[in-house]
Amino acid sequence: MSTLVGGTDYTFLQAYAMGLNPEGFSNSATPRVEMDFENGLVTFTCYRSRNDVDYVVERRLVESGLWTSEGVTQVHSANGRLISATCPVSVTEAVLLRLRMELE
Repeated sequence: MSTLVGGTDYTFLQAYAMGLNPEGFSNSATPRVEMDFENGLVTFTCYRSRNDVDYVVERRLVESGLWTSEGVTQVHSANGRLISATCPVSVTEAVLLRLRMELE
């Protein structure tokens, strides 16, 4: 499951969790990031394609080095398939986001 899907940077486990087709790969279901500079927010949106996978968006302030979901507002769409996570952007410190996926 940790082998990369041909021609991508995604493992088979990641492709499974995001509902990607390894045989006909498309970027349409991959996560996307949007910046709202006016309000100082970054939004990470991803598709939750599997019920047996736990999806959590985490952030890390580069200086602290700790990954946490604290300070990240995570909202699921009405059908539970789309996850939209928003967090404030620091003007003094870089913020990284990641999608943590674990099989339940």
